[in-house]
Amino acid sequence: MCELSIIMPVFNHPDTTKVMIDSILENTYKEFELIAVDDGSDKATLNLLQSYQESDSRVKVIKREANEPKGPQTCRNKGLDLANGQFIIFFDSDDLVTPTCLENRVNAIKSRPDLDFMVFPSGRLTEGQLDPTPDAMVFGHKLYDNDLQMFARRNLPFIVWNNIYRHDSLIKSGIRWDIHLKSLQDADFNLQALLKGLKYDYAQVRPDYAYRIVSNSSSVSSGIISDAHKKSHIYAIDKFFSTIIAQYGHKYDKDITEGALKICYSVIRAKLDKQFATDMANCIRKYNKQKALSFIIKVKCCQMLNYLIPWKRARQLAFLPFLIRTSTAIKKKINKLEREHKHDA
Repeated sequence: MCELSIIMPVFNHPDTTKVMIDSILENTYKEFELIAVDDGSDKATLNLLQSYQESDSRVKVIKREANEPKGPQTCRNKGLDLANGQFIIFFDSDDLVTPTCLENRVNAIKSRPDLDFMVFPSGRLTEGQLDPTPDAMVFGHKLYDNDLQMFARRNLPFIVWNNIYRHDSLIKSGIRWDIHLKSLQDADFNLQALLKGLKYDYAQVRPDYAYRIVSNSSSVSSGIISDAHKKSHIYAIDKFFSTIIAQYGHKYDKDITEGALKICYSVIRAKLDKQFATDMANCIRKYNKQKALSFIIKVKCCQMLNYLIPWKRARQLAFLPFLIRTSTAIKKKINKLEREHKHDA
């Protein structure tokens, strides 16, 4: 039995995986197990993981079975099933942590027995270093009055790697990673935690996690618009509606629809996918006919405007009110982060 279990899915990219594992092993806190769950990596990555396991008893390498669904959710569930730690941290394999990250997180949550998990701030990974500069892609700072509302809108307050969880809290609440999701997995996991009443607080400390922004935007875009991802997007919005309404009624319908608009805007970046738009509208209509109508109007406007102007401009004009709201929200976030950054400097 150890105090902390770190669960980390791994799929290829041995160079960045090595950076992450080295940063974990170099931490001042030593009483942990690192469960690296391979998701079907190439030989170079497997050899790397094996070398760490042979040289450090804290590193445990397990593999997703061939008959199990591929993806980080399956890997994280496997890690949870095998974890021995009192506390759980989920990390990604292509990022970096500070030398005191683990010690600070464990000490902080041990000092708060009233909490089920704690949230720690992150920065970006820039030129191999943690960059705390305020940015739209910085998470884990206490910026909002209602985190559940933000998750519904897809304005994520924090990601799972921002957090340290009590293992028994996850077990008692039955929180698992949803293997049906191709994206939005982190949001779903943390939304479950909020809906099931897990108590949490933000740690007022300097960022301890450096998040690597994927630079190959074309590969990200192609993933978002794949048929499997489109089905997953519909499934996710349906799940958000059903689980939130079950507890809060229709209080957050507007916010979930806003999240659906954000997804739709990304999916139809290159062209209109009528079937996806219809499926999303039908999904929203199941729970709120009025919100579904406003969603459909935006899509129809895209079609009509595209007869007169190129698709990119048609899409932007049709979604203009949404884009203004999104831009305003990002500016508010960065302004708050900048004030916090100046205070800490």
